[in-house]
Amino acid sequence: MHEFYTVSRKDISNLKELTLFDSSPDEIYEVTNLFTQNEAKHKIKELFPNGISSHGKQYLHDKYNYIYDANKTSYVSYLHIIEITFELVRQIKFKDKLSRFESIFGWETIEEAIKFRLEKGKPTDKIYKVSTKSFVKADMNLLYTATIPGNIIIAEKYWNGESSQNPCWEILMTAPVKILSEIYIPKN
Repeated sequence: MHEFYTVSRKDISNLKELTLFDSSPDEIYEVTNLFTQNEAKHKIKELFPNGISSHGKQYLHDKYNYIYDANKTSYVSYLHIIEITFELVRQIKFKDKLSRFESIFGWETIEEAIKFRLEKGKPTDKIYKVSTKSFVKADMNLLYTATIPGNIIIAEKYWNGESSQNPCWEILMTAPVKILSEIYIPKN
């Protein structure tokens, strides 16, 4: 078992392990005249039969960052472009790698987890020591968007384990991830 640290935006103190969610949720959004809820559910289940992580749930069927116009046309942030590009490149060229949509994310050291919480989270986010049987290590600083060919090149570098000039190594852990302990971080 490999031990890492994860930053949780939700209270997971009552859990013993982090697992995947059913990949076919009760509620998923559709776009009128383009696809139905059932078609979307079936596609997610087809792509991720073992389930999806909270990261996958956020991008595959939560609507918090979708905007719909009067014609029900959806617009999304650039983050979706990054995630779908990286997922499609993984499916085409790196099938042996764990999908980001099936991953529990973590850090190798407590210092990296604290830094992530300071830069991308909230002071109230809790840090836990966790363990997993398998994982992928990748440079989070490669998660950017560029031109279409540039996006593909960056995604290939990410899945190859290459780094940017200033790498920020994230750990993509395979579920189930055992929660070993909550890490108490004293307030300054």
